[in-house]
Amino acid sequence: MEEIIKQALLNNKPGAYTLIVSTYYSKIMEVGNKYFITWFCKSLEIEEDLINYQSFRTALYRYNKKRLKENLPVGGGAIVKPAPAKDFIFSDPASGKFKEKNEKGNTERKSL
Repeated sequence: MEEIIKQALLNNKPGAYTLIVSTYYSKIMEVGNKYFITWFCKSLEIEEDLINYQSFRTALYRYNKKRLKENLPVGGGAIVKPAPAKDFIFSDPASGKFKEKNEKGNTERKSL
């Protein structure tokens, strides 16, 4: 697999970074993006300048987005949607202060 990835990078083939991210995802999450690239380049005996960091980050973002859709755990720069809060009250009338709309439609704080 390493030789296939190395040839894809050297020949600038499309999908090379997607292949790297999907193959080494757990290692990327373990050590982080920059350290992974350093380790990866040393293991394949290629120069770091050969790696397009932006393309790598884009492939990682797309992979995280795909995992998010499949409800799998994500990490490393992913946009994670927060879980909706249950029984969350924006203004509690028991607190003594709450927002109420006036005649003009504006909200203003009122006390009980």
